[in-house]
Parts: sequence; C-alpha cells; structure tokens
Amino acid sequence: MLHFFSLSDRWFDLVAAGTKRYEGRRWWPKTQGVKVGDRILFTHVWEPERTTEKEVVAVHRFPTFEAALMSLPLADVLPGVRTVGEGCGVYEQYVSRTTQERDGVVLFELSDVGTGTPGAPPRQR
Repeated sequence: MLHFFSLSDRWFDLVAAGTKRYEGRRWWPKTQGVKVGDRILFTHVWEPERTTEKEVVAVHRFPTFEAALMSLPLADVLPGVRTVGEGCGVYEQYVSRTTQERDGVVLFELSDVGTGTPGAPPRQR
C-alpha cells in the first residue's frame, strides 16, 4: 500500500538521501495503517514537485519521542541532532508532549524501494 506524507526542507533532503533512516510521527489513524512492506511517498512541503519514495522495513511504537530517541540510533533518526533533549525539542515543534503521552508515537524504519533492507547499517549510539 502507498501512503503519503510531507516533509520540510531539512528532513526531506535527509530522507531522500537515505541519511535519515527513521521517520517519526504521532500514532493516529493516518499512521496506524502503515505496515511493514508498505511504501511512503514523501513530498517536499514547499516544493510539491519534489518527491521521494521509501519502503517501510520496520514499525517501532513508543510512548513518546524521548523513549524512541533513547532506544534507536539518534544519528539515524535525526541526523545532525546531538542530544536526546535537542531531538525532543525538534519533535515537540510538530507534536506536543501532551499529545505524545496521550496517543503515543511511531517511527517507521525506511529503506530504498525494492531493497527490503535499510541502505546502510545503523550507526552506533
């Protein structure tokens, strides 16, 4: 199944390049239907003609983005972000802490379409 999400500049470029291997979202009806093997077509939020398609190779659920960032390699979730606290601040721009605690969050592990495995091995924490 194909799903559609948009990303802003920095995150779009990192997902397209395969550097950002996890995409985090609030756990709600739009994300609850995404399964392993599905594809996500990401559209650049300001330049909708720019798209990149990725395959979902794993679905990771967490109570909050803080829990996710403590469990997964930070450099693969938010490349360029140096601390879990800084990463929480990034996600809280999109999803409030209250909403995270109420609904939970999900991180989709991504690969290039057709490979079925991530493009590069996870970085060490």
